[in-house]
Amino acid sequence: MIYRKWSMLTMPIALVALPGVFVLGAGFAYKDKMVAYLDRFRKEGEMLRQQDRARIVAAQST
Repeated sequence: MIYRKWSMLTMPIALVALPGVFVLGAGFAYKDKMVAYLDRFRKEGEMLRQQDRARIVAAQST
């Protein structure tokens, strides 16, 4: 087998590129579900922040 300098670089490039292609493909395929999940995640975060603010105000007033 003949080894060339460029052939030694193909495996690391493939190891980096394949997961990237997978993530991008999944992003396009499941875009609607991801957007819905992120919206739910944002709403839950806002709800938790409001609860924390209410606890801080309650603790300061006592």
